[in-house]
Amino acid sequence: MMTFHHVALPSRSPANADRFFQGILGLEKIKSSAVEPDLALALFGRAQPWEIVIYRGENLAIEVFVSEAAPPPSPSIAHLCLEVEGREAFLDRCRSAGLNVIQAPRGEGVVVFIQDFDGNRYEVKEKL
Repeated sequence: MMTFHHVALPSRSPANADRFFQGILGLEKIKSSAVEPDLALALFGRAQPWEIVIYRGENLAIEVFVSEAAPPPSPSIAHLCLEVEGREAFLDRCRSAGLNVIQAPRGEGVVVFIQDFDGNRYEVKEKL
């Protein structure tokens, strides 16, 4: 049996990370650490320091790599999918916070994505 331990995402500032992961998703900030440039070069091909902040919820851990030099995500299909109770209320909170909400019709329903303050994408589904 296998489970995901965490997902890692980039952010350009601690404020962006806190606003989204704590303020929008309601996750708890549980730990901060650092990756030195030599280790970052060996692992990720980018010789720059990174602050790492871990946010956790009941069934979710996100490791956020924070650096002003974080590259913006390029348009791609890469995304995380979130199941939320009360999707419309959640989307209203996202819009009020200034997040980009992307909607497209699909069959009888609508596919919904949001972008965080750093451009990372999340599909949003109603929890059944």
